[in-house]
Amino acid sequence: MLCHSFVPSDVCYGMIMPLIKDKHGDAAKIDMYRGITLSCAASQLFESVLLALFGNSMNSDDLQYV
Repeated sequence: MLCHSFVPSDVCYGMIMPLIKDKHGDAAKIDMYRGITLSCAASQLFESVLLALFGNSMNSDDLQYV
């Protein structure tokens, strides 16, 4: 995929699942949820290989996880 700059369409799909933010809040409110995307196994494997190869040169902002 890196050599040809091509990503197969099957790798680009994911399933969006709602995840409750606060277990003690009102679960009936829509703003109590956030969406997470579950990627396919091939995409996760590719991402883990990229992280192993290039993880040292990748940076993230400290505010990313606030």
